[in-house]
Amino acid sequence: MLGAPRLIAAAGDVLVPIEELRDFLRIDDAAADVEIVGYLVASQTEIERRTGYRLGRQTVEVLGDSWADFQHLLVGPVRSIVSARYQDRAGVWTDLAADRLELFGAELEQGVRAAPGKALPQVRLDRAVIAVRLDVGSEAIDKLLRWALLLLCRGKLDDAPADVDHLLFDFRINP
Repeated sequence: MLGAPRLIAAAGDVLVPIEELRDFLRIDDAAADVEIVGYLVASQTEIERRTGYRLGRQTVEVLGDSWADFQHLLVGPVRSIVSARYQDRAGVWTDLAADRLELFGAELEQGVRAAPGKALPQVRLDRAVIAVRLDVGSEAIDKLLRWALLLLCRGKLDDAPADVDHLLFDFRINP
């Protein structure tokens, strides 16, 4: 079974400039910036949790029980494989050269498999015995995702739910 992606490192990209966010929320006071940035981070986290789509560049680690678990990744868009390691039959964690793996598929339907001519090692029969680190996220935020982000921030400020499902539909990776 494939585990949920775990954040290892984020690029710290500013998805929406604070001035633009303040303008959208109709807040003139810069003293509220900390609170608004909190809403922005919470909204980004909510979108990423609901869709699996990472809004900014990040490195995530995905754990699996077998190599077959990585046929459909629950995170995207995937830019590259950073590293991989596995537990051998004796239970020892061993690094696997990233060139032994390749990404396949396109857009939000990507997976990881053995590179052509390469074999994958046998792993211990247990849970979470393979760890693959991936570089994920897009360079620029899509306009629909940006709009969803702004609406969620507005909803958090007003303490009212924001309906953004229709904006997130095309970005869903999670089943």
